[in-house]
Amino acid sequence: RLSFRYNSIIQIESDAFVGLKMLKRLYLNNNLIKILDTACLDYLINLEIVEIFTNNLDFIDKNLLANQTKLTVLGMSDNFLNLIN
Repeated sequence: RLSFRYNSIIQIESDAFVGLKMLKRLYLNNNLIKILDTACLDYLINLEIVEIFTNNLDFIDKNLLANQTKLTVLGMSDNFLNLIN
């Protein structure tokens, strides 16, 4: 489990989670995240839970979760999502 809750994070870069392929739970909620790089979750092939609620997201690329075959929980509420492309 990796928690970055309440850290005023604004952006997640593509290589932010390199080397964490065994990670199953990622908590990014209650930050200021506006940008999630499309490839930022690519290295996290064992993710089961991702929480990114209560941020400033207004756009999510449809490929963000393309490699997440084990994902069972995705929390994205309380953002400003207008578009999933």
